[in-house]
Amino acid sequence: MKEPMMGAGPNPEQKKLGVDASYEQLEAAIPEVEAMKDFEQLNDFHSLTLDQHTKRLGSNLEEDEFVKGLPKKQRELLLLAGKLHDLGKVSPEGHQVHPKDPEKRQYLGHENESDRIIREVLPKHFELSSEDIDFVAKMAGLHASALTLMTNFAQNNEPKGKKLKSYDKFVARAEEIPGDMELIDKMRMIFALSKADKGAGYNESSDMADPKVENIKKLSDEGIAALNELEKALPALLAAIQGRRGGDNTAGIAFKDGEYVYEKPEVEKKVEVPLELRKLGGVLRDKTKVVAGLYEGLRGGSVDDAADKLKKVGLSDDQVAAVLETLE
Repeated sequence: MKEPMMGAGPNPEQKKLGVDASYEQLEAAIPEVEAMKDFEQLNDFHSLTLDQHTKRLGSNLEEDEFVKGLPKKQRELLLLAGKLHDLGKVSPEGHQVHPKDPEKRQYLGHENESDRIIREVLPKHFELSSEDIDFVAKMAGLHASALTLMTNFAQNNEPKGKKLKSYDKFVARAEEIPGDMELIDKMRMIFALSKADKGAGYNESSDMADPKVENIKKLSDEGIAALNELEKALPALLAAIQGRRGGDNTAGIAFKDGEYVYEKPEVEKKVEVPLELRKLGGVLRDKTKVVAGLYEGLRGGSVDDAADKLKKVGLSDDQVAAVLETLE
């Protein structure tokens, strides 16, 4: 496995890169990007080297309809985040030998390494504001978190109560992304990056007859579909999270009639027990409040109707007789 190149750093007189620099320009100017060249990923989700994967992701991201509609500045910063999102994989802290197969690698925490490296690299090679650098680093640092949420949502698409905690943490991090944009649009940008990433395990040169590539495509299609479903639930999720933050610990979402909705808990109505029924507390036992809820309606009907309604809520003949006496 190729390890990162340790360069002496950029020439102080070197011309700064533009935010729209191509991947090839980044590779030529930035040692940390050049280190991704021919880096074998050695896992079941990628058939491409890291540089090939990154280029494919860039193409996917440029073709995303939501990304096409973004303001130019946000679009270019997001595309830059895509080109740098996996810098952390090459770092020694960003990859590990797989515990079950020493021939494979896993990349736990690589997104945090990407965030760190981006904050070091961008000031050296770009003339970007601190806010723009923070934007690019945070976008790259969140792409893997969206994939984790995708898995959670695929297992339970109606999270409630404590099940919203992981979503709340993700939203809290998205809220920290700088820029004059709605929160839901910031989250959709993260999702666009994650979908582009999920679809970049192979490219047009891959042998689609290869069982590994075939499986990668299957996982890619399933992952993108799951991300799209989670994205559809975002408005309801955000509403439920706001409810949770406001003290509604049972808040959640539900899938009804083809849409996700914020499901507020039903508030138990306080039932006032009439004085007449309080005297029957021992007779009615646990049925006092049930009868109290029907009481005013029982007054306006016939004795037979009242008796029938009382029997339907589980009263015995003796209990029915006792209640009817209070109505006379």
